[in-house]
Amino acid sequence: MCWPSVAALTLLDKLITASPDYQLHYSGDFDLKGLQIAAHFFARYPGHFIPWHIDPAAYMTALQASGVAAPSVELAQLDTLPAIFAPLVATLQVHKQWTYQEGIAHLLTSFT
Repeated sequence: MCWPSVAALTLLDKLITASPDYQLHYSGDFDLKGLQIAAHFFARYPGHFIPWHIDPAAYMTALQASGVAAPSVELAQLDTLPAIFAPLVATLQVHKQWTYQEGIAHLLTSFT
């Protein structure tokens, strides 16, 4: 997963500044980089960031599709994430595998 570009962050900044009612619903990969990006958005847009299918249930669904062994050094870095991600971090540390949002595509395209 790539870090958001300056152009993307600039656009998001302008959208959030335009209205205090705007919310950023973010979904990403279930790996260190994906969660670091989510944490960045959480810090950058307080009160506007909504984690979207970044939870233990979505992770377990994605893990059924595929998983990749997570290096222990990366798993240890999960402890630096904000508390909002604690339930997911605990699940990741139990299963010790990264997985990707392609495994939850059906959740991301469902509007129910």
